[in-house]
Amino acid sequence: MCSLTTYCWVVPAGGEVPLKIWFYSESLGVFEQVFNFETVGSRKLYQLKCRGICTYPSISTDYQIVFVQSKKVPQEKEGLQKTYVIRPGYFEFGPLLCSKTRDRYKKNTYPENSERLDICNDSGMEAEVMFSFQHDTQGTTYLLDPSTMTLSPGQKEVLTVYAYPTKRGQIKGSIICNIKDIPEPVTIQISCWGVRPELELDSTHLNFGKILLHKKDSRGIMMVNKTVLPLSWMLQGLETLGDEFVVPQDQGVIQPNSCCPLCVEFKARKPVVKKILRLEDLTVSPLGEMKLKSCGGSCKLQIQFSPQQHIAPFSVALQAEFKGFFHHLLTIEGCYKLSDDIRYENLFCFIDGSPLIKLTVTGSCVPPSISKESHF
Repeated sequence: MCSLTTYCWVVPAGGEVPLKIWFYSESLGVFEQVFNFETVGSRKLYQLKCRGICTYPSISTDYQIVFVQSKKVPQEKEGLQKTYVIRPGYFEFGPLLCSKTRDRYKKNTYPENSERLDICNDSGMEAEVMFSFQHDTQGTTYLLDPSTMTLSPGQKEVLTVYAYPTKRGQIKGSIICNIKDIPEPVTIQISCWGVRPELELDSTHLNFGKILLHKKDSRGIMMVNKTVLPLSWMLQGLETLGDEFVVPQDQGVIQPNSCCPLCVEFKARKPVVKKILRLEDLTVSPLGEMKLKSCGGSCKLQIQFSPQQHIAPFSVALQAEFKGFFHHLLTIEGCYKLSDDIRYENLFCFIDGSPLIKLTVTGSCVPPSISKESHF
């Protein structure tokens, strides 16, 4: 609305008179007005054209501008990764490994966990924008950088969003873009799927049985990846296997919903020689009475098992006496049987992001039978 409060002016000869016009509108739009002026004693018409625009700062909500660097699909479907779904309108990070470290996340250590959004000021005014999450206020799953930006008319800046899920399943989020002096915020919907590594083994025990001396045999177990992410695996404890066991492949990657065999070769190099040993030493130190200080006093208890002969399976309870009461500390179980068996139990399969899987391999060597030719 353009308005004047004075409609007649006296202009001195060779002088001037200021003309003030106010513009105000309660609705958005472009407004035009023409003011006509005449001088006394003359019919000449002077026109003053006025044009005013009422608007407010805003940012573009067009997905083709905001997600210009992202893939786009018309509707939801399985297997989406870092893709904008036009209907119903959200960005899908896809499956992401749970419990990844967030340390130095701004260095983009995991590109699959981040996405760049273009925030564009499509208004004719400066826009001061503040970003936050509607529900994830503590940053449990999602992070963003920067948290604020000031955009000149037509200016564009990059907003980086990070997703680090900590639990299985779909985790939805909403980015709230608050523009200063504007009550209605802009909302951007995002989603990701948390996946925990799960590797299934058809067996955790490889038993080669008995084979002839200097012969070689191989056994294998099947590792199955039933998740939608590739899994990296690596064997630990190979240094304890000795020369009898050989693992051709000790690490690798299993693709989603696929399997991979783990092979172990056993070569009977020499039979195990039986020896007569004597039992000494299942030792616990220190023994006897110990005095501990109050408030966190402790002592180190060392248990050593050094068998010197054939030992049947046994179980020993270790107790501590305190003021006439006996407190059970732990139970020690063990055996030492001299046989042809070779057994290793300290072989672990390490899956990225998953607890260690313990494997056991056993085998034994027996000398070949000797046949004699008899003549009658």
